[in-house]
Amino acid sequence: MSRRPRLLLLTDAFDNRGGGEVIVGHLAGALRERWEVSVLTTTRGASEVISAEQITVYRVHSSYHPRLRPWVAFLNPQVTTAIEAILRRVQPTVVHAWNVHGHLSYDSLRLARRAGAPVVLTFQDAQPFCYSKFKCWVNPAEPCPERPDYRVDPRTCRSCRQHYWLFPPRNRVVRAYLRRFVNRGISVSAALWDALRQNGIPVTGIIYNGLPLDDPALLGADGVRARTRHGWGSGPLVVTGGRLHFFKGQGLAVSAFANVACRRPDARLVVLGERNAFRDGLAAQAAELGIAGRVSFPGFLDRSEYHDVLAAADLFLNLSTYLDPFPTVNLEAMALGVPVVGTCFGGTPEAVVDGASGRIVDPRDQGAVGDAVLALLDEPERRRRLGQVGRERVAGEFAVERMAARYEAIYRELVSGL
Repeated sequence: MSRRPRLLLLTDAFDNRGGGEVIVGHLAGALRERWEVSVLTTTRGASEVISAEQITVYRVHSSYHPRLRPWVAFLNPQVTTAIEAILRRVQPTVVHAWNVHGHLSYDSLRLARRAGAPVVLTFQDAQPFCYSKFKCWVNPAEPCPERPDYRVDPRTCRSCRQHYWLFPPRNRVVRAYLRRFVNRGISVSAALWDALRQNGIPVTGIIYNGLPLDDPALLGADGVRARTRHGWGSGPLVVTGGRLHFFKGQGLAVSAFANVACRRPDARLVVLGERNAFRDGLAAQAAELGIAGRVSFPGFLDRSEYHDVLAAADLFLNLSTYLDPFPTVNLEAMALGVPVVGTCFGGTPEAVVDGASGRIVDPRDQGAVGDAVLALLDEPERRRRLGQVGRERVAGEFAVERMAARYEAIYRELVSGL
């Protein structure tokens, strides 16, 4: 019997704390029966090797001051020797990189090609051409544009320019590396694909992220258990959260909910995510709006408890105000039959079909957001229909098997004789 081909996945983080990292884990799980799967990632602690469920994970130490990121995104000398050693050890048939601009660096792509492996790179965000969260294209005075102009000028963007002047050639060097050392560049959404193309990044296709619908955390999700555990009762529950950040829109969710709370005194907002300064600011915001007793912050939950809370929700709110490429939480909520009231920016409208599986809104229009939430809270049968369509949509379009099959076809195209 011939040896299975070897797949090495590169990702800066592999800890279930962000949507991209979660999807890498799902992909690894979907392919492990046909491929020898290894993951090369980083840690702020000591380097280590972990093997579980037919997957070997190499964690390499990397830690640096944030101001060094423009250089580290291109070349991180802390990890170069370790990457070379792991490539020699694994001898991958294919290398698939996924978000390597924070620690593993774009130079990891050069090292992989030098080791003789073809390289697939999945673009999960705008970091190849943007130094921060890509929001400068959003015009505060405009509604959601149908054909956004995503072209960047980091010299004039307030968020990017301080990083730009630390290393002005950074974007040109990144583009050169991608053209030379990546065999296939794949975007996770059409919105991100458009932005990449407008900024000269070579990208050849779009593959949507997918979920394992047989995941025990999904199959065993119990909303009643979450309501009982947290003492939320049986009233309407609106959930938001994930990675807590200004541009993820949780502040807008709190503001919009203040309007909802006036008309639905039985409703509650739940904000998921670990405690940090931004989370504390959200709690202060809720107190200022007089709704502190109606907003809950259960903290960072394990996967089982997290899915329980999603299953308890009547609605999920996703109000990102930047190019959020393809939020995983949209798929997770839809898979549990929970309608999403989602942002018009980024890839959310590619997952959530307005009026069919949820609602698409301008997150900056607090009146429109509140009206959409109230309308759905007042119509349980409509919520049920939207949730059912969303569940069917995930099963048909966003199952992990579909995603894995498309990536596997690319791997086999790149490597003859497999």
